[in-house]
Formats: sequence, structure tokens, C-alpha cells
Amino acid sequence: MRRVCVILDGVDYLHGPRPPILAEVELAGDADAATARAGLERVLSQQTGRDARLRAGWSAVRVVSLDGASWDGPAFLFSLDAPEVGDVRIEAAGEDPSPWDPPPAPGEFASG
Repeated sequence: MRRVCVILDGVDYLHGPRPPILAEVELAGDADAATARAGLERVLSQQTGRDARLRAGWSAVRVVSLDGASWDGPAFLFSLDAPEVGDVRIEAAGEDPSPWDPPPAPGEFASG
């Protein structure tokens, strides 16, 4: 299993810009765009209340190495658009190779 760390940043339907949501999930798979997207989809499906009212935004998704000591590859960027509540469209927006701080300890992000 790999930890997939997700940062959601965007605008919600009622309140406009919102603070980023930090979450992590565990998934089987390689450190690639498909695993990053699967982690993002899982985090989005678990959002409730205000956090579920996404209208538009961005997500940066990064996969933790199997030993948990470093990031495995670049951050994968996705654009998010939800023309209707509950209908989130995800588009790959490339990679962000810039460095991040070391990975959080398990559970440091909100777990999903």
C-alpha cells in the first residue's frame, strides 16, 4: 500500500474561496498519475458538508515512497470543475516537479 497525499484548493458553492483541504488515503499501485488520480477521486468521494460543495479548483497529489521516507516522483496536478453539485470533473493538468517538505507522518493529513 502507498500513502497518497492530496491537497484540494478551490471555491465552494456558498462561500467562495475556501482554505485548502489536506487529506491522505492508502492505495495499492505505482507512484504514477493513475494512482494519484485514484487517490484524488477517493478523497473527493469522502468529502461531506461544506467541503463537498466544490465548484472549481485545483488539486496537487503526491505519492509517498514505499518506505514512507520520501516522495516518489513529482506532484501530479489536476483541475477540478463541478458545474452541478456532486458532478466533479477532473482533468489532468501536468506535473509539478518542485520540491515539497518531507512527507507527513501517517495520519498527519486528515485520513480517508
